[in-house]
Amino acid sequence: MPIPDPLCPLLPTFRRIAREFEDIADTEICEWITETHLYVSRSTFRQLYDQAVVYLTAHRLKLIQMAEEEAAGSQQVSSISEGGASRSFVSDTVNPATDYASLKLTKYGQHFLSMRQAWVR
Repeated sequence: MPIPDPLCPLLPTFRRIAREFEDIADTEICEWITETHLYVSRSTFRQLYDQAVVYLTAHRLKLIQMAEEEAAGSQQVSSISEGGASRSFVSDTVNPATDYASLKLTKYGQHFLSMRQAWVR
């Protein structure tokens, strides 16, 4: 088991829960954890705060993975670059941190919702 990084104490928990992301560097995972904790209320999750951050982080990463797989399969154009100009096209964007419906799309999001429902009164 890896020694916890004092700057990223949730990394070992993330690695245990979300093993499918083992190919992503620790530094990148820590960046995602750091960003995700801003979306999780400590007062809502109380003792489960750390786990909630980990599950929401894994959910966000899984949504990105799913979107990349879907884009690869559909061959849709999302950006065009020509010379020094670049143009991107985005539609139907979902913010996994605020859109509760998107939480149902992954096992991590579903677990996050279960924890939230257990603690919100």
